[in-house]
Amino acid sequence: RLFVTPHGGCYKVFLFRESWHPTDVAMIDTFRRSLDIEYHIADMSFPRGFDPAGLLSAQPKRSAWGYQHMSRFWTRTIFEHPSVRLLDYFMRLDTDSLLTTPLYDVFEDAARRNLSYGYRQAGKDTPHRSVGLWESYQSYVDS
Repeated sequence: RLFVTPHGGCYKVFLFRESWHPTDVAMIDTFRRSLDIEYHIADMSFPRGFDPAGLLSAQPKRSAWGYQHMSRFWTRTIFEHPSVRLLDYFMRLDTDSLLTTPLYDVFEDAARRNLSYGYRQAGKDTPHRSVGLWESYQSYVDS
């Protein structure tokens, strides 16, 4: 069974952004065909009790704290979203992701093989970017 078929018949698609302008939704809706799409707001707020006053972001790329908000969203907040909490599996695709061929049903495959997590690694982070990451993850899981 295919995950997405050329003429519809796929799983629900959740789209997350910090905000949705009606023209963005209208543009996507023109191309959606028979896709079942839900538009959601991605919570990019600071964690309760965190005061950024006087602090500088370690990654002030496009905005002062945007990268940290995005990282927090995809490592924690996404799993707290009411619609996502109802799912057994989900697949994250970034705006630069591209599916060039039909994709077999990865969710069906994951259920059949009793998988909890899967990934495709196309590259590696430079070592200095992930120092302490595993220890931080373990600390979070243990708390």
